[in-house]
Amino acid sequence: MAINEIILHIGMHKTGTTAIQRALDGYDDGKTAYGDLKIWGDRGPNHGNAIETLFRADFENIPYHRRHGRTKAHVAGYRLLYRRQFDRALSLDRAKLILSGEAIPRLRRAELEALRDELLLRARKVTVIAYVREPVSYLSSMFQQRCRLGHIEPGAALPMPRYRSKFAKFVRVFGADNVHFVKFDRTCLRNGSSVEDLAYRIDIRPDLPSGTSNERLSADATRLLYLLLTRHSAECRKVNHVRPLSQTVHFLQDNVTGPAFALPTAHVYSQLDGDDVAWVEKIAGFTLQTDSIGHCDPSVDLDTDLAVISPEGIGKLIAAMDQLGLRGNPDTQPSDLIAQVYRHFCRKSFLKLRARRAVDAFVSLSGRVARS
Repeated sequence: MAINEIILHIGMHKTGTTAIQRALDGYDDGKTAYGDLKIWGDRGPNHGNAIETLFRADFENIPYHRRHGRTKAHVAGYRLLYRRQFDRALSLDRAKLILSGEAIPRLRRAELEALRDELLLRARKVTVIAYVREPVSYLSSMFQQRCRLGHIEPGAALPMPRYRSKFAKFVRVFGADNVHFVKFDRTCLRNGSSVEDLAYRIDIRPDLPSGTSNERLSADATRLLYLLLTRHSAECRKVNHVRPLSQTVHFLQDNVTGPAFALPTAHVYSQLDGDDVAWVEKIAGFTLQTDSIGHCDPSVDLDTDLAVISPEGIGKLIAAMDQLGLRGNPDTQPSDLIAQVYRHFCRKSFLKLRARRAVDAFVSLSGRVARS
């Protein structure tokens, strides 16, 4: 029996996708099921890792795998295991199948066409749903996310929303009638929740989360991460694994609390592409912002602004370092203080990193066995 409809939820980033994926993980009411693409080494509910690995030609360059320090051979093993799960999900005897991944828009047009063709071999219809966030709050949230994941480099440009680049290919590949844009605005979403909103649109009744999925970092914590990644970038690249950075993030989240982080609005507007915003507003049929774009001082130095840590933040950092057995001096540069913390977690993670490498090697071997 062919699947009647596949719901392809594509984000965008920072629109409650993690909450949606966690709420729908394991959902199956007999008519609608959330796809199970989990494999050994990737047990998360986000389908973006699997779909990107399966359909990107340069799969070894996918950020998810690079962040874990995987070689091309390792990723090839993951690809084979993802393929088995993907085929199994598309063989389900259900009227509706849900796939969700905010990384899917990274596929190029030809790769997206290959995904469409595979989906339509198993389903009568594919409906694409994209939540669209206004650019200023998106940039602040995405910048913080990139700091958390170690994707910030010295002199790197701000992570612009690039609406046209993300969404135009979906309209061309799946057809405008099959792509639905939803404004990500708590006042517009059903009960202010992205989970409830998507569930209502596709007529399912999942268990609703009790709180938010993405815990925010304070302004000082985000700035400290930025300093670590930009002032000690060579050291971070040499480690080439997510675990020590993840532990540093949790350390800052728990100990360096304070006001929420936001990029300077003037700097955001100085770099924002007004034509790109106008394009998505036209095709989506709603307005994302009311402020004019570009009327600000273009000489704003973002790096200088981000290097400033409040005295309260420094005090909290040094107090927390003391709990780790690290000596912090208020006269030391903040970037060097947070580097001490990062090195501490690198030392603690050594055995875990070796174990993770063993898992990747096992997945690579399992993939080759499955292929043979």
